[in-house]
Order: sequence, then C-alpha cells, then structure tokens
Amino acid sequence: MRIVAEVSGEYSFGAPQVVVNRPGDHEITASESYGGQYLFGTVSTPWSSTTRSTLRVCSSLDSLIVLR
Repeated sequence: MRIVAEVSGEYSFGAPQVVVNRPGDHEITASESYGGQYLFGTVSTPWSSTTRSTLRVCSSLDSLIVLR
C-alpha cells in the first residue's frame, strides 16, 4: 500500500484514506482536485496462497475503469 500512496502523490492525489484494514483484506482510496479518485485493494483467501489486487479509477465524468 505504501507504493500506491507514493505513486498517487506524484499525480496530485491527496493522502490515501483506509477503507478496509483486516488481515488479508486491505483497501485504500484517494482523490484529486479535478474529481478523480481511485480505490485500491488487495485480498488473500485462506484456501489459496495467491493475493489478488484490484484498482478502480473514477473520473469526474463518473466513468469507471477496473484493472485486475
């Protein structure tokens, strides 16, 4: 999550806010002055050793991009 915060700061996003912070399940969000925002999260499941990350980016035009 620290890396996401560093990169988003380089693109004029504010400080990330924690949305979810549980063992194996984390989400943060941040926004910028033009109305753009993102939600970044990771989750790992007890039945699998893999961790999945998702990035959702919304613009001020209410479009949604999901990268997995």
